[in-house]
Amino acid sequence: GTIMASTWWRRAHTTAARELIEATQAADAWARAHPKLARSSLSATASVTTTPPPLESLETFLRWRGYDLPGEGAARGHALTIVSHALTYPLTLATYVAKSVAVERRALRVVVVGARAESSLPSRVWAELAHAVPQVTRWDVLFVGPQVAATRRLAGLTVGKTRLAALRRSLRASDDLSSLFEEAFDDGPIDVVCLFNPGIGHHKLEGGWRGALETV
Repeated sequence: GTIMASTWWRRAHTTAARELIEATQAADAWARAHPKLARSSLSATASVTTTPPPLESLETFLRWRGYDLPGEGAARGHALTIVSHALTYPLTLATYVAKSVAVERRALRVVVVGARAESSLPSRVWAELAHAVPQVTRWDVLFVGPQVAATRRLAGLTVGKTRLAALRRSLRASDDLSSLFEEAFDDGPIDVVCLFNPGIGHHKLEGGWRGALETV
């Protein structure tokens, strides 16, 4: 029974992963063919004055924020895939904070450990944190890691109530990363430490992560 269940889970996981890859590839192709529609899909137009809806439903949040998605059909599905991919990081963080952190009327300092793709997102995408959890008076988001996008300015950038900054150092995959993260943690109190799949379990990287995780 256990072997059969394990085999079923692996097949289901493989199928889901393949379907996700195919959906992403189709959305990318659509975006290349319709760049104006794709760009407008990533733009929120509503001036928000009401309490945000529960974050469990992406489409409800997008309607509340006034994202300009195509009305129906395959184009809407492709646009949702693109927007979902972009907002996964800030809305995942916002959902956790809203449920698990006492945030009433105070600033939050967040360190994203081992940041990669999430550090390359446009600032306006991360600024959705302020809309999703308006009780936070200021978000300080620090991207830390050797693979932080080179396009992210290290000095910090403020969009509304969201301040973005980055700490990056060129390291080999085999290097111990702990010194890099110690530098971030020594810079003041931290409310949330966030890891968005930075490769901890990769067989070529896990050795370098050991000291970093002890620091975290």
